[in-house]
Amino acid sequence: MNFFKKKPTVEFVCRLEGVEELMPIIPASEYKHAWTGRLLEDFKQKRANPEYGMKHEVTTAKCPGIFNLMRHGWILRSWQDITIETNGDGATCNWTAAADQKALGDAEAIGFHPPEQLVDFFDNWDGVIQNVVKFQTPWMCKIPPGYFLLEMPVAYSDENRFETLTGYFSSEYGYAQMNPQVKWKVPYGKVLIKAGTPLAQYILVKRDQFDVFVRKETQRENKLSKLIFEHAFVKNMKRFKELNQKLMG
Repeated sequence: MNFFKKKPTVEFVCRLEGVEELMPIIPASEYKHAWTGRLLEDFKQKRANPEYGMKHEVTTAKCPGIFNLMRHGWILRSWQDITIETNGDGATCNWTAAADQKALGDAEAIGFHPPEQLVDFFDNWDGVIQNVVKFQTPWMCKIPPGYFLLEMPVAYSDENRFETLTGYFSSEYGYAQMNPQVKWKVPYGKVLIKAGTPLAQYILVKRDQFDVFVRKETQRENKLSKLIFEHAFVKNMKRFKELNQKLMG
């Protein structure tokens, strides 16, 4: 083992002084989704039942697939209030921001990609305005060699006003501008994007090539997978993890 091998480092660099303290990019695990509080309260009530753990308890509160993704990576938030107003024409919108980013030496807070750059080539761009809306933040990032930084919608967000489009950042293009591009879903009306609103989630992905095999399960795997299913939603999570490790081993 090489104990002196450097740990891969992502650098988030802010061009507007003070924003890195006012509204820093945060670990995704630090962001609290309002809906998870309601879910955990429901789970607490279920656990208060004397019969809890004696039968299958199907609850999202115990789903590792959802919560591991929600806790992974980092979240970029709007550093200021931005108001976006659509007029119902299905194509354009107006906007205002609390601070004039351009006067501060950076790009305008909002930009656009017209339909001929992307939307004209899609068949499923219904219910959103035809311009791609771009949140032009003062952030950029430096990616370690051998990795991609995945930009994606905030996992399991309650956000219904816009949908962040996915993309990869990589080191060979230098510092990447962190300007989340979104489908704007409000065809008519005025919307306030408050300071602190999550705009995108970022996850570091290693650029490795992997061998892939597609096969039928063995008899041993079939037996163990049935045992795992029987324990998947019961109270004894320790036993559930042990069975999973046995299957994977």
